[in-house]
Amino acid sequence: MATTPAAMVDAAGREVRVSSPDRVIYEATASTGTVTKLMVAEYFASVGDGLMRALRDRPTALERWPSGVREGMTLARHQARHQETSGGGEQALAT
Repeated sequence: MATTPAAMVDAAGREVRVSSPDRVIYEATASTGTVTKLMVAEYFASVGDGLMRALRDRPTALERWPSGVREGMTLARHQARHQETSGGGEQALAT
């Protein structure tokens, strides 16, 4: 099985690696086309500033769908910690 090489997406001046960019996240319907993992990453990168302003200081949950939407969801128990960066923004730290 051939795998697609990872793609890079620019998110607020940072290069973000997207593994399996051709993975289908949302299947095509009668009114919409297929949506891939790369398309979702590019969308979030394009709306990132507004999204971060809207979510600032609000609790969030991280849902994971490791085997696809038909196989079930898990909640990530350990959320990333954040620290202030020199540019005034926040940076997620791995825990």
